[in-house]
Amino acid sequence: LRSTAEGDRLVIVPAPATERDESWWQQFQTSQFIALSRDLHGQLQGAGLTSAHFQPYAQPVPGAALVDVITQRSALLWEPGGSTLASVRLALRQCRALGLRRLQVANCASGAERAELEALQATCAEMLQLAPATAQFRVDSVAGQLREHICLFLPQPQTGLDPVVLQALATGRLIVAPDAPMLRDYIGNLTTGLLYRASAPDDLPLLDNGRFRGFLAASLTKATRGHARWRAD
Repeated sequence: LRSTAEGDRLVIVPAPATERDESWWQQFQTSQFIALSRDLHGQLQGAGLTSAHFQPYAQPVPGAALVDVITQRSALLWEPGGSTLASVRLALRQCRALGLRRLQVANCASGAERAELEALQATCAEMLQLAPATAQFRVDSVAGQLREHICLFLPQPQTGLDPVVLQALATGRLIVAPDAPMLRDYIGNLTTGLLYRASAPDDLPLLDNGRFRGFLAASLTKATRGHARWRAD
């Protein structure tokens, strides 16, 4: 990056998952950073740079406007690149651990992987629902699907700000995801969501409807406060 005129002060917003050693950052000593990840913010400050941390949130949906779908006990699996057989099998195990009855896959892998997913669906009775092979996926369509479920599964660590994650928080949905820095910024384990260890992805609590309601209320409260802070920032 280069300033347009001598003496200009650059304001740099790195991708949240940027990984560089301290010596690489030193070339930007005269710049101001805006970090959208708490972990990256700490790295920049540790390198002696000027950094401000901001945490974006989507506009929360008022609780009164949300339909109570807890008794349906269903979850949505979301992977931008398409869910594979391995991730669907993991999500099914996690559904059983949590006491959920149904899993909808928002975006499926194609080709041979799709055929394997359809074979798996045939053995799962009504528990597994695959997205149509011809479906076209946009963030707003996935956000609309979220309102039909109480839980969002994210099997991949987030390397950036996924709008679907922000929409899940804005609708008070319980997020189940691996314990990773970017997700840890938004999800409090056992308070607003569930973060599992990669070595033990099935180690999840069995939840009754009352505990689900507690999680959803806490998630919506966090999203409401976070959005107000984001607007103020």
